[in-house]
Order: sequence, then C-alpha cells, then structure tokens
Amino acid sequence: MTRASNEINIDFEYDIRASQKQMYAHNLDKEFIFYGGAVGGGKSWWLARHNAWHCMHYPYTMTMLGRHKKVDIRKTILKAHMDVVPPDLYTWLESKFIVKWINGSETHFIGADSEESLQGPSISLFGWDEAAELPYYAFSQMAARLRIVLPHGPMKGVRPRYQGLFTANPGPGWIKKLIYDRYMMGTLPDNIAFVQALPTDNPNLPAGYVDRLRDLHPDSWVRRFVEGDWSAFEGQIYEEFNPNVHVIQPFEIPVGWKRWRAMDWGYRNPTAFLWWTMDPATGRLYCYDEHYQSNMEPRQHAAYVHSKYPDEVYEYNVGDPSITKQVYGRESVLSQFQEQGIPIRLGHNERMPGIMRCKEHLELDKQGNANVYFFNHCKNTIKEIMNYRWAELDSSGLKSNKEEPVQVNDHACDAFRYFIMSRPRRPKMRRMPEFGTIEYMDMVSGQQENYDLMGWDDMEDDGYAFS
Repeated sequence: MTRASNEINIDFEYDIRASQKQMYAHNLDKEFIFYGGAVGGGKSWWLARHNAWHCMHYPYTMTMLGRHKKVDIRKTILKAHMDVVPPDLYTWLESKFIVKWINGSETHFIGADSEESLQGPSISLFGWDEAAELPYYAFSQMAARLRIVLPHGPMKGVRPRYQGLFTANPGPGWIKKLIYDRYMMGTLPDNIAFVQALPTDNPNLPAGYVDRLRDLHPDSWVRRFVEGDWSAFEGQIYEEFNPNVHVIQPFEIPVGWKRWRAMDWGYRNPTAFLWWTMDPATGRLYCYDEHYQSNMEPRQHAAYVHSKYPDEVYEYNVGDPSITKQVYGRESVLSQFQEQGIPIRLGHNERMPGIMRCKEHLELDKQGNANVYFFNHCKNTIKEIMNYRWAELDSSGLKSNKEEPVQVNDHACDAFRYFIMSRPRRPKMRRMPEFGTIEYMDMVSGQQENYDLMGWDDMEDDGYAFS
C-alpha cells in the first residue's frame, strides 16, 4: 500500500465562488483544520466544498459530515452541501442520510448524539459543523477512524490524505483551550491549522449584512460573533480585552521612558513578573515582557529577572503582599528577593477595586485607543486575561451571589492588578481650549509626572491633584 503524494483530479475543481479565506483553508496541507471565527464567515460552505473536492479526488473513499445533534444537520451542513455541490455529481439517499458520489465515494451525514455513529468503518475525512457543541471525546473517536485504504478503482491500495475539519463560532470549551489559545501562543502542533473566518471575508453575503448585525445586537455579541473575538464569553471578567486591539507588535522603547516591574509569587503555581513602561506623551502603559515559571526559588527568579534587562533602571517593583510571610520555615519571600537586589513594594490586594481599575485601563476611548497594551510575546499574560472569569459557584457548590473571580491561572492577572493599583487612576479628560499639561502625583513613588493633553478629552477630577 502506498500513500498518495498528489491528488488525482477527475474533472472537478474547487468552487470558483469560494472566498480567498476559504481557498486558503482548502489548500492547507494539514491533518486537522479549524475554520472558525464568526457568523456569516462561510464556514459551512467551506466544509461542504472541501468534502466534495476530497470525495471526487479519491474514488471509493468514505467521509463523514455531522453536527452534535442529527436533527440540526438538514438546516446547516446538508443545506450547504445542496447549495454548493453540482447535483449531477451525486445521488442523495434520504432514508440513509448518505450521499453516493458518481465515482463510488460516499459521504455519511451523522449526529454525535448517537454513540453508534461515532463508531464504524474507516474513513479518510470527517467534518464537524459547529464543533464547539461537541464533547472532546467525539473528536478523538473520529480521529481514530482516519485509516481507510481505498478498496477499488484506479487508486486501489492507496492511503488518501487523512483530514479532520471543524467549523466553530468563538466560545469557551475545548476548541478554545486546545486550539485557539495555542494558536494565539504560537504553540499549535505542526499538523493543526486554525483559520480565522469573519463575515467581512465572505463576498457572498448580502449588502448591509454586517451593519444589521451590529445594529441588532449588544457589543459583547458583536465582538464574539461578528468580530470573531474568542476572548468574549459569558462570565468573562475582562470583557473589554480584545486581542486585536490590546495585543501589539513589540517596538523599541525610547530612552527616557520610565519602567516598572510587577510580580505575583508562587512556587508550585507560577511566579509571574511583568515588565511595564509608559509613553509620557499619552500616559499609555505597555507590558513589554513577562517571566512566568513555577518550581523555582526566589533567588532563581531573581537571577533570571536580573539577566533579562541588566542595564534597565526601574522606578519600583510592586508585588504580592503575601510575600511577607515565611515560606517553609525560612525567611520571607520578600526578604529573599531583597537580598538578591530586587526590593518589592507591597501591592494593594483589594481584588474588586483592582479589577475595576484594570477594566478602566482596558476600555477604549472615542478614538479606539486603550490605556494599556501588551506586546505579543507576553503569551501567558494574554492567555490569562482572556480566560479570567467570574466564579459561578461558591465554596459549598451553590450558585454564588458574590462577584469573585475563579482563582486559578490568575498569576499574571494578579501582577497586572498590583501594577495598575500602584498607578494613579486613568484620568477622565474634559475638552480643553488649548493644549496643556496634567501633573499628577504617583501615589506609590511619591514622584510627580506630566502628561501632554494632546488628543485627550472629557477630563474630570477623580481625586488626584491636577494643575
């Protein structure tokens, strides 16, 4: 048996109506392709087209397309198949929910709500529409069936290209955790691809489609289902955070910009150090690096932190106030860092006020600018912020009435909060008759700093001294 190195084209080309994003996903040489992002991105059409192309290029193969519930197939993936595949290429067997292709191939339409449908013969391709509905085991079971050897025809004995295809709208669950988050961190395995598909990528939508969605739905829905923001989900704490806005390419930090470090301590859990700077002209804050590591002692963290930027001078370090406690009968973590040349000021640990202050900095002004940004290599910090959520249950397992975050994987979030709480509140500006300067007192360092007013408006006194 041999594996096909090139597909055999038998007079069937990929649909010329496909968008550029669909063509890109179609041509990817990956074992698993996740095509997702928003409503109207052409996800179901891509899945139907790709399956048709695959079946016509591998005579006598078998593929499967499905949804979580079989009852939903007819209105989504089956409808897409009927819309985009020429009817002279197949016969539809209604009673069996099977497409018989003219070259001997078959496509079975199945629902994951039937355990039997996840078991059965070998296949060369499976495709799940709205895959976020599926439990993870459905994916793993179908992946185990990618093993068919073509039984008849001109390619008898050939192993076709095996593929698993998925479409999904943004949301929490295994796709976000195992695929999207790893895609954002650049750690996806080589055999997996994620393709972001937005309604703006689909030329087949009617005029005004996107504008109508924006008019009809709240901002959180628009961010998730129109803009394809996977960080927007129910229960999310930092719903203001948008990786398309707040995550930026690194730039060379100008000489003279002040710098700070913030930290949250952990041993079995990670210790997080964040490096910060500020544009003195705008007051915007930038998290430009991170250190995120568990199972290291304070002296080891200190050595690494010193080595990152040995020539930098910091205004102060601020951190977890619990570091004053002794650890395993030894001197405090605070003392150990101080001995290694990293003095740390104790941060404000009021969680809810800190979260509210962080949310203020993440909010966008009228020009679409935030007051805090993160360099894209701060991957653990970005991941934590995107997944930080409110607790639904209290310690007794009952629904919680308190606004408390889930205190898991929150170490960089805590360091973010300590730093923001060490800064004066984000100024709310009023329109000025002419440009001037704001002076405010740094409440931690005791130093006075100046911000240009250029481009800022709606200022109001929030308790700090402005002059």
